[in-house]
Amino acid sequence: MLKNMNKIATIEQMENAIRTNRKFGMMLPVSFIIGMPGEDVESCRETVEFCVRNEIPLKSMMFATPYLGTQLFESCISTGRISKDKLYKFVVKLEHARDFVVNLTDTFNDEQLIAKRQEMVGEVCARVKANSVEVYDRKLRSLFGNLVKDYLEDKILLKHRAVHGGVDIF
Repeated sequence: MLKNMNKIATIEQMENAIRTNRKFGMMLPVSFIIGMPGEDVESCRETVEFCVRNEIPLKSMMFATPYLGTQLFESCISTGRISKDKLYKFVVKLEHARDFVVNLTDTFNDEQLIAKRQEMVGEVCARVKANSVEVYDRKLRSLFGNLVKDYLEDKILLKHRAVHGGVDIF
């Protein structure tokens, strides 16, 4: 799947980056995508096991989304996954990668792909415990001190970031 996504980093490099970030107490924002061309049951299992092995909570998983101007979009046009006749309708549906827009797999039908995403998130959540808001708050204060004061007063945003691991305060 990494090759299909034109990723240069290897699994080993990613796991080393995770260990290094944790060694120094850094936050670990990660994101996962399901539904790329070539996605199958085995690649989904590998994603789940990667998350579990590296203790990464999987609360959110984006669907592969072929945005205009990307190589993935051009591939979808050339293979007919996106119809040129219905291009306007497709573009209007594009918003967040969490929303299902088009199935790029040959393994799953639409309903199966949506269900597979939920199954994967559920399995990882059952096997990996996410940081609490309090733990996340302490980590941010430790890393950034008073620079995060206003950010930490937004409890909704704090809860979201605790679940997803992101740091976007600057």
